[in-house]
Amino acid sequence: MDAAAQGLRTALASNWRGGVCCRVELGAIVRLGDPVYWLDA
Repeated sequence: MDAAAQGLRTALASNWRGGVCCRVELGAIVRLGDPVYWLDA
């Protein structure tokens, strides 16, 4: 994870409670470098 964004592993540590909440609309394989987009609900 830190290869994608330095500090990401620490940010997602259980005691810190950081992270992302989302709903998967369509399953797919996402690889490093693939474009992703936020959709407003």
